[in-house]
Amino acid sequence: MQVPKLFNVILGLVITAATLIALEFVLGAVDRPPLYFPPPPPEELLETKWPWTCDEVGCRYAYDAMIAACEGPGPPNFPNRRCVLNRQGFHDTQEFEAGDDLDERMRILMLGDSFAWGMSSGIGESYVETIEANFPQSIVWNTGIPGAGTHQALALFQEYAPILQPQL
Repeated sequence: MQVPKLFNVILGLVITAATLIALEFVLGAVDRPPLYFPPPPPEELLETKWPWTCDEVGCRYAYDAMIAACEGPGPPNFPNRRCVLNRQGFHDTQEFEAGDDLDERMRILMLGDSFAWGMSSGIGESYVETIEANFPQSIVWNTGIPGAGTHQALALFQEYAPILQPQL
């Protein structure tokens, strides 16, 4: 006697669902979080190290400490890229505020990690700065920070998007 194909498919789905449910109970019993969800952001901020400042939107450079280090005898291996930052502590020459010409220009808010920050590029050579150079009529705000993750990018977006009203 031949079993219908639909029955085999349904049986396979039931076995798969039962296996996943059993796996959840086993992982819960050993106090391990489910594997398919990202870990939640830490409840307490990580210990702030110089020259960083941290708050509810994540960590970034401490403006005053970085400017003082760039002007004086700072730590070795301080590339010039770290000395180009706005008062919010990001590698950007503009402050994150809505200007008078906000409605007249394309607005781009860059979120990311060391790639957006421009870790291995010279001044004016990161992909964010290349976009700025090729689209001078646009406003490009760069919130890239080395080591940032998606939680920080989301927090930065929620903080600055209502103010800057980016289109991209």
